[in-house]
Parts: sequence; structure tokens; C-alpha cells
Amino acid sequence: MKLKFIPKQVQHRIYLTPAILFVLLALFFVSVGTYFQNNEQAIERAKAQSFASQVVTNFHSLAAERHQALYSLMQNWPVMQPNFIDWFNVQAINLLGIQRGYSSLTYMDGTGKVKWIVKPTYQHADFWDESLIGQPFPHSELLAGMHRDTFHSELVRNEQGEPFLLYGRLISSHEPHLGYVLATFDIQSWLTIASGQLVEQHYLSQLVDAAESKVISGIPGFETTQNEIMASAAFTLFDNAWSLRLKSNEHTPSGGIWVTIVGMIMSLLATVVLFKLLKSTMHLDISQLRFKTASEAALDALLIYQRRGHEYFLVESNKIAQQLFNASASELCHKPLSQQLAVFKLSHILAEVDNVVETDEPYEEYIEVNSSFVVPTWVKIQIVRAGKDIAVTVRDVTERFKAQRELQQSEEKYRRLIDGLYRHFVYTKTPNQTFVYVSNGVKSILDIEPDDFCLQQVYLTDASNETLRGYIEPLVKQGVNPPLYKLQFKTVSGDTRVIEFADNGVFDRHGKLIAIEGIARDITAEYALQEQVAYQANHDQLTGLMNRYAFDQYLGELIKSIDKHAASAVMCFIDMDRFKLVWSPRGRPATQRNRLFVW
Repeated sequence: MKLKFIPKQVQHRIYLTPAILFVLLALFFVSVGTYFQNNEQAIERAKAQSFASQVVTNFHSLAAERHQALYSLMQNWPVMQPNFIDWFNVQAINLLGIQRGYSSLTYMDGTGKVKWIVKPTYQHADFWDESLIGQPFPHSELLAGMHRDTFHSELVRNEQGEPFLLYGRLISSHEPHLGYVLATFDIQSWLTIASGQLVEQHYLSQLVDAAESKVISGIPGFETTQNEIMASAAFTLFDNAWSLRLKSNEHTPSGGIWVTIVGMIMSLLATVVLFKLLKSTMHLDISQLRFKTASEAALDALLIYQRRGHEYFLVESNKIAQQLFNASASELCHKPLSQQLAVFKLSHILAEVDNVVETDEPYEEYIEVNSSFVVPTWVKIQIVRAGKDIAVTVRDVTERFKAQRELQQSEEKYRRLIDGLYRHFVYTKTPNQTFVYVSNGVKSILDIEPDDFCLQQVYLTDASNETLRGYIEPLVKQGVNPPLYKLQFKTVSGDTRVIEFADNGVFDRHGKLIAIEGIARDITAEYALQEQVAYQANHDQLTGLMNRYAFDQYLGELIKSIDKHAASAVMCFIDMDRFKLVWSPRGRPATQRNRLFVW
């Protein structure tokens, strides 16, 4: 677009100056974006390396726990037990139920014959199956390495190519006839357990050999170039040297790219603004008209005072200023500022006006006005220097102050209601189950101040933690309000309190959990009564033994467990004569006997 009535030399300056500014700003933002991108990559790689180190630590912890469990199993092997298989089956089931990552536990006698194989119920793949029971162990070379007091490990793959780690040894080198115990570990399960949810969300993980040339286990589709690997950590697991590799699972543009894009946009906008400003300097009259229009369209009253000697006189005002003051105040327009302020009983502001002129620092204040000359009750006054003059803006904030006062009264009423709850308290938690607010009701329950409870949070028992982390927290994060649940807390004096919680998740507009709110109540007495009633319902009042109902219930559960796990059990039936004399002074007919069941 050509600028008419402007000399060509001036036109060239108008176009050239914005172009030079755009080039300089573009170079600056590109440099800044590159710096941020490199910095973000360095931070992300450091973060990934920290995660990799943590995963390696988890691997070592898993290995140590399972090594100790197998060692304890062998140390406690019952030499005098007539049936090793039943004992091993019970111990193996308990061990697999406690520790994850096993694909099987195998017991072989001293001749190398497979006597029993135990698998977890959740395992779908293994290196071998139960058909080997009663057969010689097919890997004689592996048994050769287990003829030591130390454990022997070996990495193998099944027919589907899934990796497994074999780990075992002789039960006792002094008594080789006792046989061997061999554990098989699913490497993919170990990788999932050690990586955890955080790594799965942000990174893809893969196990390779020490030379990082052969893949041991990992997520399908991990294939990548070396420069995409964000972290690598070498470690040794059961004498096997491996390396963990992580790469990012997120493909969002980096901050450096956004800085560059936004910077280019800002450069373009700055260029356009500068071009507009240069044009506006050639049209002073138009600019003054626009200023006048904007002043009249403003929502604030604008008053310009000119200094004459030691006094300030009103020289200009907009329509809002005329509406803000009553018509009866027109006589004040011809009076100096000092007299105007005296009418409103605001003479102290005159000293602030002088300070603005001397220091060029703006002055701002909220003032309550009780005068018939002014319509609003509360106003916001701002005084700034405008050359040798001063500009005063006045805004009506009466409705705002009324709303604030009503809000404050409502908040005080709500707080009184919340703090007045007996044996109840209201709480707010983070998505990670950390308390950030509790009402005063917690003091009547746990004898601790609300602030101290949020800071310390040390009174929750371990059992309650398992309930919270294992069941309640996943439901809340899925957007499902969990049912009422009970947690046990310890008071300062050491007493246990059972508290019932009702959680409600708070989500943002994107569906992300940002907080957990709810109300809790003390049910210690109710809980104790329930426990007492349950005990009395299932136990005999005289002997303290389980009654017939409890026995039948327990026997039914035992039978279901035996059928489920294909196990066996023995029930002993003991006949006790004349036990009726202990049970009742009247006795029973001689033909009727009491029987005690032992299981």
C-alpha cells in the first residue's frame, strides 16, 4: 500500500525500518529457540538417565528379594518331612503369591527327575509345562552347573522366543539326595515391574546385552536409531550383564520450537506495530482524534489537571467523569483541586498529587466516599503524571466491594459450619493422596492441629496405606468415586482411630485429576462393635472355638481352594467321650457323642 502525500525518502524509511527490525528479532528468537531446545534435550536426557538408574535399582532389589526367598526356602527344607512334594507345593504357592515375576518353581530329586512344578495363576507362558513331572530334567548341562553351594543362572528362550532366566542350585551340597530347586523368571514381567507406571507413560524400555547388540526383552516396536536413545544403564542380574535403554514415548514439539514459532509471530507483529506507529506519526490529527474517541469510550472517568503555581485546575474531562459527578457539582469545576478535595473530605490526597509530580511515581488508592456530589460509594483513584500536568482516573468499584463483602461473609459462614462439625472433618488431597487441607474437626479425633496433620502425615498405619494405594487411588484416578472406605490412624498418644472416608475426585476441563475432596468421620466405636458382633456370631461363648456355622463356612472355603489349586488336604475327626460334662451340667443321652473337628 502506498502512502500518499508522503515524500518517497520518508516512505523508504517507513518500509526499511520495520524490515530491519523483523530480521533482527527473527534471528534473536531463532537463537533463543535453539538454546531452549538444546537445554530441554539435555534436561530430558538427564531425567531419563535418572529413571534408568532407578529402574536398575529396582532390578537389583527384585533380584535380592527373590534370591533371599529361594535361599530361605532351601535353608528351611524339612529333612525329616515324609512328603517333600506337599511341603514344597505349599511353600511355593505362598512364595508365588507374595512375589511377582516368577513363571514357575520346580523341584527335582537327587537323580534329576522333575517331581513337582508350581506356577502362578496369572502366568500364561513358561519355559516348560507340567508334562515334565515324573520325567528326567531335559537340560542336563544346566544341572551340571547347579552342583555347587552357589546359585547358577542361565538366560533361555521358549519356543515363542520369550526370554526366561533360570536360577537354582542344590538344596544342600552336603545332602545331594534332597535334590534341586529351580526358579524360572519371566524377564518381560521383571521389566514391567521394575519400570513402573511412570516409565511406561513417558518412556519405552528395552533390555539388551552388555554390548547393546542383542535384544533381551522389551516393548514391540522399540526399534530405533542410536541417537533416539535417551538413557542407557548397564547392570548385572544374577551374573548376567545387561543394559537398560530408554527412549521417549512422547512426540510433542519441544519448547524451543514453540519459542521459535511464537518469536517469529511476535517479530511479525512487532514489525506491523512499528509500521503502524511510523504511519501514525504522519497523521497527528488522526491520532489525536482516535485518542479523544478512546477517552470518551473508556469505562473510567478521566480528568486532566493543569498545574498553575501551587494549584491544580481541571482542564479536560470525558463523559464518564461528567456522569460520575452529580449535576449539582458543576460549580466545583471552577475551583482548584485542593478545594474540590476538601468538599469530599479527601484533602490528604493533595500531598500524594505533589509526590506524583516530583517523583513521577503513580498513586493508586481505593476510597470510600460519602458525599452527595458523587454517585458511587467506593471508587478507585489513580493519579499519574502527564508531562507537566496530571491525569486522574476514577473508577466506580461499589458493586465489586459489595460482592467482595458478600463473598467474605459467605466464606466465614461456611468455615464456621465446617469447623463446627463434631467427630467429622472436611479434607482436600492431591492426586497422590497427600493432605493439603483438613478442617478443625481433625483435632477432636486425633488430637492434632490441622496444619500439623498436613505437614507430618505420619499417623497412617501400614495396613491403611495398602488399602489406599492398592484399591482406592486407582479408582479415583479413573474418574470413579470409590465406595466409603476405612483407614486407621494413630493419635499423638498412640491410640488407634478408625476413620471412614468419602472421596470425590476434582477434574479439570481436560479430564485430568487435580485434587481429591471429601468428608471423613470417626467410626472407631462402630468399628469395634462390628468386630465384637462378628466374633460372637462365629465363636462359641464357652470354649472360644469356632461354632458350627463358622466351621461350615471355613470348610467350604477350604474345599473351594483345594479344587481351584488342584491340591489335597486331610481332615482329622476326633471322638471325645464325656465332653458333654464340660459343655453342660445336664449332659446328653449316652448314645449321643460330641465330636471335635481339627483341620
